[in-house]
Amino acid sequence: MTTDINSIPDASYGALLLDKPASELDEIAEQVGRLGDATLSSGYSSDELAHPIEAFNPTRDEYVQTYNETRLRSAYEFHTLRASPMHVDSVFMRLGTNQQIKIADNLDAKRLPPSQRECPDLNYQEPLLMEPYLSTRDQKKYRYSGSTI
Repeated sequence: MTTDINSIPDASYGALLLDKPASELDEIAEQVGRLGDATLSSGYSSDELAHPIEAFNPTRDEYVQTYNETRLRSAYEFHTLRASPMHVDSVFMRLGTNQQIKIADNLDAKRLPPSQRECPDLNYQEPLLMEPYLSTRDQKKYRYSGSTI
């Protein structure tokens, strides 16, 4: 598709391709595809986020007892909860069923191929898993791992 050079807004000087995402989901999906991650508002207030943040440390302590701190640190997993922490505290179940957070299920289908990303993954394998991880702010971040399904 070609674009008339006179119809391009001045603010887009230097842009080779103009694409206006149809929705916030499309915009986030594009960012995940280009950069590898995106930040979404969880929809929770600061007070509502205090409990999951407080629940993270005891949950991590349980993981450290089970899997050993040295092993977790050597694998760069000390601050990551990979297995479902829902058995420890119901707050994680509420986070897992939050509709704004579940948006990540739809992002995987909209992912750009590595050739169209700004930061291509040299170890790219299809398909990639999108893993949520907790942020200490009123946000939920998503990143891709190199694991295959």
